[in-house]
Amino acid sequence: MRYLITLVCATFLSLSAYSIEVEVWLYSDTDWNSGMLKIDEGRYTILGDNQVIAVVDASISSDLIYFSQNKSKLKVNYQGKSLGNFDRVFFKKMSDHGTLRTRVNEDERIYPDELAVQMFDDRPIMVNKVGLEKYVSGVVESESGHITDLEYLKAQAIIARTYVVKQMSRFTGNPYDLCDSPQCQAYRSVAFGKNGYAIYKAVFSTQGMILTDKKGNPITAAFHANSGGFTANSEDVWSSELSYLRARKDTFSLRGPSATWEKEIDKNTWINYIASQAPKLKTDTSLQELVCNFTNPDRNPKINVGGEMIEFKDLRREFKLRSAYFDVFEKGNQVVLKGRGYGHGVGLSQDGARYMAQLGYNFRDILSFYYKGVDLESLD
Repeated sequence: MRYLITLVCATFLSLSAYSIEVEVWLYSDTDWNSGMLKIDEGRYTILGDNQVIAVVDASISSDLIYFSQNKSKLKVNYQGKSLGNFDRVFFKKMSDHGTLRTRVNEDERIYPDELAVQMFDDRPIMVNKVGLEKYVSGVVESESGHITDLEYLKAQAIIARTYVVKQMSRFTGNPYDLCDSPQCQAYRSVAFGKNGYAIYKAVFSTQGMILTDKKGNPITAAFHANSGGFTANSEDVWSSELSYLRARKDTFSLRGPSATWEKEIDKNTWINYIASQAPKLKTDTSLQELVCNFTNPDRNPKINVGGEMIEFKDLRREFKLRSAYFDVFEKGNQVVLKGRGYGHGVGLSQDGARYMAQLGYNFRDILSFYYKGVDLESLD
């Protein structure tokens, strides 16, 4: 069966047709007070508090630029001498192409376009100012760099782009639009790995395309690693019920590497935690039998324990489980959790989408399967 999706505007845009730039907070989940940077390609003017402090051409100099926190300022060193102390240091691109290599706490990455290092909330942060499609390619590399299936990569590019447009105002008032952690979407570098060609092909063949709801608004393009055979409703995981994020049977995900998992937990620890949410459990042996032996074939979000509704997502968080989709069996002094899937289960399953691509489904089929009643529109 093929799943149809409306393409509102099929005209592919050239890169110059629109000029959306994204400012991304890099190393957002890392504590640091010093780092370094190297111009890999192109010519850059370095501005310290809007004043030119150096000009670096990668074809002439490969020297590292060092920066460190000096009380409430950033100290910058280049070619063995200090360039001064600043609130903000900006690397402005002066050539058509430019890439910068960064290193913080031994974590080395490569980013395109322009970059700022500045003080924010009494700590240094690094922000990449990058064109939208280059950013999307970096997200696809970070999220799916090991995958070569082109139709899957196209689907991943579209949902990454949709996420940006939906979330651009999330951090209003801060010197960045998005962060680079899974809290937003992973962005560890420009796409330069062994599958870089396939990623760029997927990004540029779908450039400008985003998913919208029936009112023309960008959707919340949620995705996860593996649904375990059944996706989840948005309200089962978060507070909002969204018409396009509906639970459905997903047999495509059953072949994925994250389709199943298993974990043993001390039975008393298991019972005591659930009893903290449902006090009747402590004295009711039949309820204890229930919570130590049950199945959940249809990914129900809650289990009724003596009139108290216990949410599977809370159990997932408390016991650090791969998903909130599992059965429980008693085994001596342990309970065995036999789980399915990896992640929150809402929206697109990456393993399922990949298998759909391998079966010959195109990116429109994939997106229509995981997002109900959405349209493809162009940013144009």
